[in-house]
Amino acid sequence: MSHPGSDDLIPVESLDDIPTFANEDEEHEFWSTHSFGEGLLNLMGPLDDAALPPPRLRRRRITTSIAQFARVVPAQPRKPKNVVRQTEIVFDEHRSWLRAS
Repeated sequence: MSHPGSDDLIPVESLDDIPTFANEDEEHEFWSTHSFGEGLLNLMGPLDDAALPPPRLRRRRITTSIAQFARVVPAQPRKPKNVVRQTEIVFDEHRSWLRAS
């Protein structure tokens, strides 16, 4: 596992050479100065696919705008106040017409 600056890193040849870490900071400090050596890499074998967890479902980003969900509602004309009175008057005229017949 070679990467830039790996010549300066101390190779770890055995799992016994890896200390137990108290926290992630200690682990980061250790691995910033150490790398996997050939002996440790040779201990590792190929991984069986059955040991892997199932792949996650692919998520897709959906971009929408509010305008796609907005309904166009025509503006309702405001009723003049006298319309209600006119309706009442018409109703009263019908009532008096019914009374007369």
